[in-house]
Amino acid sequence: MQPQGTAPVNDDYFDKLTAQINSIDLCADLQALVDKVMASLQAEVSAIEEEIAAILPLLTIPTDLGSVITWITNFIAPMQAAYTKFVAQLAAMTAKITALVSAIAAAASRITNCSISVTPITL
Repeated sequence: MQPQGTAPVNDDYFDKLTAQINSIDLCADLQALVDKVMASLQAEVSAIEEEIAAILPLLTIPTDLGSVITWITNFIAPMQAAYTKFVAQLAAMTAKITALVSAIAAAASRITNCSISVTPITL
């Protein structure tokens, strides 16, 4: 996974999806994957469009004092919303990563002579 904001899109993710699509032999399996992937991508596109819509009005700086105060207030509000969203996202990811590490440990323990090294994620 690429760190957020380091590239416009995660090319590896799309390459893996393409490979997965190319490996499917059954129409029902292809349809199930397409439905899942397209719903996920639509959610991502919608989230990006919402961020753009929130930022766009802030790109024009007003010149009169009253409008400047409103502009500053409006400038801060999306950052507060983004902060809240990212804190919640980080908490959710922490829980998912913890569950994933537990699943890795459980899988390694059921496999004979299996030792897995998991690089810790620092917060």
